[in-house]
Amino acid sequence: MARRHRAVTEELTLYRPSNGTAGEGFHARFCYRCGRNWEKCSILTRTLIHSIDEPEYPREWIQDDQGPRCTAFRERVFNRQSNRFKKIRDKRQEKMKL
Repeated sequence: MARRHRAVTEELTLYRPSNGTAGEGFHARFCYRCGRNWEKCSILTRTLIHSIDEPEYPREWIQDDQGPRCTAFRERVFNRQSNRFKKIRDKRQEKMKL
């Protein structure tokens, strides 16, 4: 089992993948399937450039009894009329600067 790096805050335990394979599995499970448009999401970028102990590290990636997860994850919705996945608009993303 891969060792996970953790930093405990008052209300949650932050998650950081221990290696590239664990990170890619996490991205495949959450980021690439997210309806929030992962290409514009700054969460992934902030996990790569900040240490888990820094205040800028995203609080959305957590580890709890359900395992590692992203609390910002929203399942994509399939639109049968257009035969495409519907993008979920998140006003917070429009304000983000990468």
